[in-house]
Amino acid sequence: MPRTIEADGDRWEVRPEVVDARPGTHALVFHCVTNRQRPYQVAEVPAADWDGRDVDGFGEEDLRRIFAGSQPLDYTHDPGADDPDWPGLRADPGADPE
Repeated sequence: MPRTIEADGDRWEVRPEVVDARPGTHALVFHCVTNRQRPYQVAEVPAADWDGRDVDGFGEEDLRRIFAGSQPLDYTHDPGADDPDWPGLRADPGADPE
């Protein structure tokens, strides 16, 4: 069952991610339930700090602290994304938009 917290002026539903992106960490996903226009946020928690997949093991202050360190997934984290010559994570300009 997801938990909800108040943070950054909104209410967020907190769920554990099913698949861990990196070994030794677990991910928490925050979905804004008061403003669906906001992107979801993701934070990684060291596995040593979180023994299971139940968010009820965290207190509300812990979840707010984790939320404060989370990242929104509405923009690229590619360091050269603003450089037009950067060959990183960008759609191929010659690709068919379909």
